[in-house]
Amino acid sequence: MKLTEYVSKRDLKKSPEPAATIPKKQNGELKFVVQKHDASHLHYDFRLEVDGVLKSWAIPKGPSVNPAVKRLAMMVEDHPYDYREFEGIIPEGYGAGTVMIWDQGSYSVDEKPARETEEHMRQGLEKGTVHFTLNGEKLKGEFALVKLKNAKKNEWIFLKKKDSYASEEEVLLQDRSVVSGRDLDEIASNKKSKSSLNSSQEKSISKKQKIKHDRKPQKVKPMLATLVDKPFDDNEWIYEIKLDGFRAIAELSNDHVELYSRNLLSFNKRFPSLIKHLQDLSLDAVFDGEIVALNSEGISQFQKLQNEVPDENLYFYVFDILYLNGEDLQKLPLTQRKDILSNILKKDSAIRYLDHISDKGLAFFKFCEEKGLEGMVAKKKESPYLEGVRSKSWLKIKNEHTQEVVICGFTEPKRGRKNFGALMTGIYKGTKLTFSGRVGGGVTEKKLKEMKDMMLPHVVKECPLNNIPKPNSDVTWIAPKFVCDVKFKEMTDEGIMRQPIFLGLRPDKSPSEVVEEKPESTTEIKKISAEVAKEKPTLANEVKNIPSKTSTKKNTSKKNLKNGSSEGKKLLDEYDFLTNLDKPYWDKENITKGDVLNYYASIAKYILPYLLDRPQVLKRYPHGISQPNFYQKNLESHPDWISTTKIQHENKLVEYLLIPDTRSLLYAVNLGCIEIHSWFSKIQHLENPDILLIDLDPEDISFDAVVETANVLHSILEELKVPHFCKTSGATGMHIGVPLGGKYSFEQAKQFALLIANLATQQLPKITSLERKPINRQKKVYIDCLQNNFGQTMAMPFSIRAREGAPVSTPLDWSEVKKGLDPGNYTIFNMLERFRETNDFFKGVLKTGMDLGKVLKKINLFNR
Repeated sequence: MKLTEYVSKRDLKKSPEPAATIPKKQNGELKFVVQKHDASHLHYDFRLEVDGVLKSWAIPKGPSVNPAVKRLAMMVEDHPYDYREFEGIIPEGYGAGTVMIWDQGSYSVDEKPARETEEHMRQGLEKGTVHFTLNGEKLKGEFALVKLKNAKKNEWIFLKKKDSYASEEEVLLQDRSVVSGRDLDEIASNKKSKSSLNSSQEKSISKKQKIKHDRKPQKVKPMLATLVDKPFDDNEWIYEIKLDGFRAIAELSNDHVELYSRNLLSFNKRFPSLIKHLQDLSLDAVFDGEIVALNSEGISQFQKLQNEVPDENLYFYVFDILYLNGEDLQKLPLTQRKDILSNILKKDSAIRYLDHISDKGLAFFKFCEEKGLEGMVAKKKESPYLEGVRSKSWLKIKNEHTQEVVICGFTEPKRGRKNFGALMTGIYKGTKLTFSGRVGGGVTEKKLKEMKDMMLPHVVKECPLNNIPKPNSDVTWIAPKFVCDVKFKEMTDEGIMRQPIFLGLRPDKSPSEVVEEKPESTTEIKKISAEVAKEKPTLANEVKNIPSKTSTKKNTSKKNLKNGSSEGKKLLDEYDFLTNLDKPYWDKENITKGDVLNYYASIAKYILPYLLDRPQVLKRYPHGISQPNFYQKNLESHPDWISTTKIQHENKLVEYLLIPDTRSLLYAVNLGCIEIHSWFSKIQHLENPDILLIDLDPEDISFDAVVETANVLHSILEELKVPHFCKTSGATGMHIGVPLGGKYSFEQAKQFALLIANLATQQLPKITSLERKPINRQKKVYIDCLQNNFGQTMAMPFSIRAREGAPVSTPLDWSEVKKGLDPGNYTIFNMLERFRETNDFFKGVLKTGMDLGKVLKKINLFNR
C-alpha cells in the first residue's frame, strides 16, 4: 500500500506534516486518533491504524457518543502512521489551518489481537461496514462506520452503539487537546495552554457547568457491607433481609438497560426476562440490588440460580437508587433514597422494592433465623451511597458460616462417585493463595459433570496454592479462575473449613477479591460510627473560618498559598472533618496546617492519579516539622467512607489506607501527613511494581554532580529506548522513574535497575557509587536501586517534604536538568504557579512501560 494520494496533495518540504513513510510491522495495540481541523471548514478527522497507515474519514459535525445521532463521515486518502502525533499549523495550500489532537487511544474488534482486528477491518472496509471498540480519553466503547448505499463520493455514517459508554452528553464540549491541553486558538498562536486541566478533568467540568443535569454513574462498583458478630437495636438504623443471590447494578436509559455484577460482568444474556421488565419501567436511573430465585415459600435460594430459573421465580430486589432522571442521589440520606425507590417500583413486578424495618434489629434477626434466611443487613438511616467502599454504615449479620473460596483443583473420585471427588479450595491472605479445605458435599451428579467440563481446559502442572496440602488422593490442579460459595461448621486455627458444603458457583466474583471474612465487633464498629457523627457540628464551623495569615507575609510569592487558590479553599469548605487549621507546622516560614491542607486540595487533581489503588504509608507530623514524627501502616480505626486494603505481612494482617479521591487525601493530610508516601505496586498486582525507581542521593557533593549523573542515566535509557522520567526528590536528590505496568516482579525490576546503575558508574567512577553505607561513598552520588522491594514506598510527585523551606517533589523536563539546577527553588509557595505554566513531566510513569526482554538483549549487545 502506498501513500501516493497523500504525497500528491501536499508540498511536504513546506508543510510540517509527517513524511509518507510506512513503519515496519509492530506488535501491540492498534491506534486511533481524532484530530480537530480548522481548515476552510471546521471538521474532525477520524483515523484508524490498518496495515501500517491511518485509514481516514472527515466528520464535518464531529463524533457523537449518542446512539441516536448519526454523523456523515467522508472517507479521504490514507495518512502516514506518524500523522497520529501531528498537532500544529498547516501552511497555505492543501488542508491549510490548525490541527489539534482532540482524542487518541487504542482500538480493537471484540477484544481480538491486532492481526485478527486488521483482517476484520480489511474485510469490513471492502464490504462497507466496520464496527470496533475505542479506548480513548474522550471516546470509549463500541462504534461503527457504515458506507451509504450508492455512495457517490465515499460517504459513510459514523455512529455510536448502545453500551454503557453511550450518553446524551455533547462530547464536543471537551474542546482541548488531549496531548497539550491547548484549544485551537492557543495552538494557532503557538501559546501554552491557559487551562491546567487534563481531558478527564475537563470532562467532569463540562458535565457540571455546561450540562444541566448531574453526571450519571457508570460501571458502578457497589457499596459493600462490613461483616459483624451480632445483631443490635438502634433507632438510627434500618434493617433489611440479607438476600441470597447475585448482587447487581442496573443502569437504565429508558429502553436501554445494562445489568451487571459487582466485578462488571454483564447479566443481560443470562437474565433476559429481567432486562425486559427493567426496560418496561422507562426510567433514566441507576439501581443497586440483588437478583434472586425464590422457592415456594418466597425465600431466596442461591442454589436455584445455578440452573435455568423459570421467569416466574426470578426477581430483582432493588434496595438503593443512585441516580434518577438527571439527579445524582448518592449524597442523599439512605431513608430519602429508599422513599424515592418505593414510589417508582411496583410491589407485584419482577423488579421489586426491598422493604425494611426500623429500630428493632434483635427481633428482626430472630425472625430471619426462624425463617431460615441467610441473615440481615443493618444500614444507618443517614448514610450516603459510597461507590466501591466497604462501609461501616452498612453492616451484615449472618445466621450461618458461609465463605467464598477460589477453586484450585479437584481430587479423583472414590466409592462409585463420578467425575471428581472434592474441590481443592483456597483463600487469599495478602497476595498468597492459601489452602482452605476440600469441598465435596452439596454437588449434584449433574453439577459434577458440568464443573469438571468447566475446569478441564484450565488444568496446570503446578499447585497454585502457597501451602500445598497433604493429598488423600490424586489431585488435578487448575488455574485459580473460579469462585464458589461454601457453608461450613467452623474455621480451624489453620484456616481450614470444617464440614464444608458447596452452595454454588460465583461467576459474579473475582478470585482476587476472595479473602477470609472475619466478623468485626458490632460494639466497636458502632462506637466508631457514633464518634464520627458526634464530631461533625463543631468541625463544620472551624473549616468555614480558615485563617488567612499568608496574605500578611512580606514575601508576596506566598500569597498563592491560600488566598490565591480559590479552588482549594472551596474544597476545604466541603469537608467537615478537618481540624486545627491554624496549628503552626513551619515556624520560620509561618506555614500552618491549613496552608498544607489548602495546597493538597489545590493540587489534588494532579497527585491523585499517582495514588490511585496504591497502599499508603502515613508519615505523620502531628505537631509540625520540628517535633517528633512517626510512621503508621495499620489504619485500625477510620471513618466508614475511607477505603482500605488488608495485606498479610508474615503473621500480621495490616490494613492500609487507600486514596481514591480528594476527600481521602485530605483525611490523610488532616492526620498530620505532610508527606505522601505510596507503594511502588498497586492492589491489583502487589507483587509486581508498576514503577521502578532510581534514587540519586548525594553524599557531601554538589547538586551539579547529581545533575551530571542523572543526564548519564538519561543517555543510557534513551539509547535503550526505555521510557523514563525525572523529578526532584524534594529532599537532597533526584528520582528517575521507569514505567513497568505491573508486568515484572520486584526482583526483576531491581536487577534491571542495578544493570543500568552499573553502566552509569562505569562512565562516572569518580562521582558515583553503588555502596550503601555513607562512610564508603563520601563525596559521591549514591545510585540507589535497592528500594524496589515489596512494601517499600516513595515520596510521590507533588508531595511536600517536611524540610526547611517546604520543598516539593517536582516533575522536571529533561531540558531543566542542567548545571545550576536548585531543587530548593520548587516549593509549596510556587508549585501551583509552575504547574499552570508547564505540563506534568512525570506522568508517563503511569503508562504500560517497556518490554524488558528486548531491552536486556540490547544491553547484551552493548557489553559485547
